[in-house]
Amino acid sequence: DYNTRYKSTISPRIGLVYFPSGKLKFKFLYGKAFLAPSPYRTYQHYGSFLPVLDSAGQVTGLRSDFWRLPGDDLKSQKISTYEANFSYVFRRNLIFSLNGFFNDMDDILSSQGNTGQSFKGIPVTIIERPVNSGSAFSYGGTARLDFRQNWSSLSLNAFLAYTFVDGEIDDRQIPFTAQNTVKSVVDINFRRISASLKYLYRSQSYHRSL
Repeated sequence: DYNTRYKSTISPRIGLVYFPSGKLKFKFLYGKAFLAPSPYRTYQHYGSFLPVLDSAGQVTGLRSDFWRLPGDDLKSQKISTYEANFSYVFRRNLIFSLNGFFNDMDDILSSQGNTGQSFKGIPVTIIERPVNSGSAFSYGGTARLDFRQNWSSLSLNAFLAYTFVDGEIDDRQIPFTAQNTVKSVVDINFRRISASLKYLYRSQSYHRSL
């Protein structure tokens, strides 16, 4: 891909599926993607000037406390994803699957403030600009068991899954993400009557303000 704003980006994708037997399946995936900086994030521009007064109350110049200025030569955010999947069919109505992933992210957009700057020749206390300065990685996986049974007028669909997720953004733990999640659903259908029982558990998630 090529764009005059964020230049060139290569995004390869590859996948491999292997069936050792009719019951066993392996899947391996790799992909690379990008997120171009939006015009709003790139060219966002606001701030204000204030008058500088002398002892007589006369305006002698201008100053500013804060300006948000557009970014220079911003690059696309990039992510590389590695994924592996394993599934085994115990019986036609009972399947176990295991999925794992690893994500590596670079050139994450963030805001950077600098003091002692000037804009249009006027001193500014803080000038903030968007920059590519962040990196992150995440990894995890899901183990899941699916069960399905049909009788003459009754059907049962159920699954139980456990998910683990962790990672870091700029050497700090990923926020707002529960490391451990357990989810279970049981659906029962009898003729025109259906009922569903669901269970969801999430462990505590990290908040940056703590």
